[in-house]
Amino acid sequence: MTEPPFEIRERTFVFAVRVVKLVKRFPRTLDAIEIGRQLLRAATSVGANVEEAHGAESQRDFVHKMGIACKEVRETRYWLRLVKETIVNDDEVNAPAGERRTCPYPEHHRHQSPSKGLKLFICHLPFAI
Repeated sequence: MTEPPFEIRERTFVFAVRVVKLVKRFPRTLDAIEIGRQLLRAATSVGANVEEAHGAESQRDFVHKMGIACKEVRETRYWLRLVKETIVNDDEVNAPAGERRTCPYPEHHRHQSPSKGLKLFICHLPFAI
């Protein structure tokens, strides 16, 4: 496997593409459809919020939007755990579940000033990207 791209906008885009492809594999059952919808909303929102942050009007706006992206990462992690336990249990979901990856903005730095927070970008992504 090749090295994942470093730039956060590209990484979150690749992540969203991988989730879309994963959801396409789900069976057409009521539970899988609903979980798939929730997973798609959360996972694609990560990259959308990162893109929005890069067009932010201020540092404060940037930090806020990156914080939203991290919330979506945590929600995506939940839905992927549920997928693993109920729908698809293979390498695409299992292997990277606990890996440490770059993320837009860490929750434990949320209360710092925007200028300090801009430099801190580590948290868990639910999926290797």
